[in-house]
Amino acid sequence: MILSKEVGWIEQILPWLTIWPDKGNKVHLVAHRVATDLLAYPHIQFDQVPKIGNSYILSSPLLNRTGRIWAKPLALEGARVLVNGCNCQWPDVNWVHYVHAAYELNHQVGLLHQLKGFVSRRLFLDEEK
Repeated sequence: MILSKEVGWIEQILPWLTIWPDKGNKVHLVAHRVATDLLAYPHIQFDQVPKIGNSYILSSPLLNRTGRIWAKPLALEGARVLVNGCNCQWPDVNWVHYVHAAYELNHQVGLLHQLKGFVSRRLFLDEEK
């Protein structure tokens, strides 16, 4: 399962995390970071993926690969795999938290920031197809 770095997702997923252990289920998280609240649950396993150079763009392939490495054996055991947008390419449930096709460049930021936005948008648009 890949969870978003975005604020607000915990309110959506927390009810599921509280009922899953009653049914004997475990939650496996693969992410750069997760809310410390989640780590308090004994049925949650967190595998942290380093964020290379503090960059989501540079770290995207590593997050995708690590997520798929964990997803394969878990899926073979019958687990459902929930991935977050284009963070992990896996054919189960895709929770889209951001649509890159809807992004518009901010022309009021510096040229370097605009270039980064353009390049990252192109990369993620290709992954969204």
